[in-house]
Amino acid sequence: MMDTRERLRFEEEVGLETGRDIGPGWKLSPKNPGYATLSANEQQQRDRILDSLGQINTNWRDLFSRTLILWNSK
Repeated sequence: MMDTRERLRFEEEVGLETGRDIGPGWKLSPKNPGYATLSANEQQQRDRILDSLGQINTNWRDLFSRTLILWNSK
Protein backbone atom coordinates (compact mmCIF):
# COMPACT_ATOMS: atom_id res chain seq x y z
CA MET A 1 0.00 0.00 0.00
CA MET A 2 1.12 3.54 -0.71
CA ASP A 3 1.44 6.18 1.95
CA THR A 4 0.14 9.66 1.16
CA ARG A 5 3.39 11.04 -0.25
CA GLU A 6 3.77 8.00 -2.50
CA ARG A 7 0.19 8.42 -3.71
CA LEU A 8 0.78 12.11 -4.50
CA ARG A 9 3.97 11.22 -6.37
CA PHE A 10 2.08 8.52 -8.30
CA GLU A 11 -0.64 11.01 -9.29
CA GLU A 12 2.05 13.44 -10.44
CA GLU A 13 3.78 10.76 -12.53
CA VAL A 14 0.49 9.72 -14.17
CA GLY A 15 -0.19 13.37 -14.97
CA LEU A 16 3.26 13.81 -16.48
CA GLU A 17 2.93 10.71 -18.64
CA THR A 18 -0.70 10.99 -19.69
CA GLY A 19 -1.92 14.49 -18.85
CA ARG A 20 -4.77 12.91 -16.88
CA ASP A 21 -5.79 14.55 -13.61
CA ILE A 22 -6.32 11.69 -11.16
CA GLY A 23 -5.87 13.72 -8.00
CA PRO A 24 -4.20 16.58 -6.19
CA GLY A 25 -0.72 15.14 -6.73
CA TRP A 26 -0.98 16.30 -10.35
CA LYS A 27 -3.48 19.13 -10.06
CA LEU A 28 -1.31 20.96 -7.50
CA SER A 29 2.09 19.86 -8.85
CA PRO A 30 4.68 22.44 -9.90
CA LYS A 31 5.34 20.08 -12.83
CA ASN A 32 1.79 20.59 -14.11
CA PRO A 33 1.97 23.01 -17.09
CA GLY A 34 -0.90 25.04 -15.66
CA TYR A 35 1.13 25.80 -12.56
CA ALA A 36 3.40 28.18 -14.50
CA THR A 37 0.40 30.30 -15.49
CA LEU A 38 -0.56 30.97 -11.85
CA SER A 39 0.36 34.03 -9.86
CA ALA A 40 3.05 33.70 -7.20
CA ASN A 41 0.36 33.77 -4.49
CA GLU A 42 -1.61 30.98 -6.17
CA GLN A 43 1.55 28.90 -6.55
CA GLN A 44 2.39 29.37 -2.87
CA GLN A 45 -1.14 28.39 -1.89
CA ARG A 46 -0.94 25.20 -3.98
CA ASP A 47 2.48 24.42 -2.52
CA ARG A 48 1.09 24.77 1.02
CA ILE A 49 -1.92 22.57 0.24
CA LEU A 50 0.25 19.90 -1.37
CA ASP A 51 2.60 19.96 1.63
CA SER A 52 -0.34 19.68 4.04
CA LEU A 53 -1.79 16.75 2.11
CA GLY A 54 1.59 15.04 2.22
CA GLN A 55 1.54 15.23 6.03
CA ILE A 56 -1.62 13.11 6.23
CA ASN A 57 -0.51 9.61 7.06
CA THR A 58 -3.41 7.18 6.85
CA ASN A 59 -2.86 3.51 7.56
CA TRP A 60 -4.91 2.31 4.59
CA ARG A 61 -4.38 -1.38 5.33
CA ASP A 62 -5.86 -0.89 8.81
CA LEU A 63 -8.74 1.21 7.48
CA PHE A 64 -9.67 -1.34 4.81
CA SER A 65 -9.32 -4.24 7.25
CA ARG A 66 -11.71 -2.62 9.70
CA THR A 67 -14.18 -1.81 6.94
CA LEU A 68 -14.07 -5.36 5.58
CA ILE A 69 -14.66 -6.81 9.03
CA LEU A 70 -17.71 -4.60 9.44
CA TRP A 71 -19.06 -5.68 6.06
CA ASN A 72 -18.48 -9.35 6.82
CA SER A 73 -20.25 -9.18 10.14
CA LYS A 74 -23.56 -7.98 8.69
